[in-house]
Amino acid sequence: MLNNRQKVRPRIQRAFISWLEQSRSRFITPIRISKRTKDFIELDFINSNLLFSATLTSWEINVSINWQGECWDLLVCFEAIPQLTSDGYVCSLCLPELCWPNARTTYANREQLWKDHLFEPFLEWVNNKLAISPWIEIGGGIQEGMTYANLLVLLPDKKDQSIHSINEYQILANPIYRITEEKLIS
Repeated sequence: MLNNRQKVRPRIQRAFISWLEQSRSRFITPIRISKRTKDFIELDFINSNLLFSATLTSWEINVSINWQGECWDLLVCFEAIPQLTSDGYVCSLCLPELCWPNARTTYANREQLWKDHLFEPFLEWVNNKLAISPWIEIGGGIQEGMTYANLLVLLPDKKDQSIHSINEYQILANPIYRITEEKLIS
């Protein structure tokens, strides 16, 4: 039997699960938690045939494409590291000199920072990039020591030989797009 201390999960996980429960209906393609440990939460995109997965760690959400039994490429990564200041929390990855007007956004708590930097951008990316891209470009190979994947809205021009220079190159149909297309029509 686990004691109470062992049952406690990181605060970011509790914040994400709470946000997900409130935001689940906003996802064009449904997601579910497939695995949860003290270090991460794995998410599956329902109807993606396990081609895509997402992972929430203590400071990021990344989405990967899994091909031929391997993590082929990370499609996107959202990162945030909360830093406590006298006014509240800021993201230590947001450099003040790069922010306009030379000030980082200050949040009352870490949950608001995570929502703004991780959770909402992840939802936006799923709905506005992943779910609307009908094609996936897969290239490279494990033997070649390099793999890559891209989401495509349009098929590449067959005359463009530069994209075909790697030994293994394929265009796959995005299974999430097909489900999304049906959802949008009905």
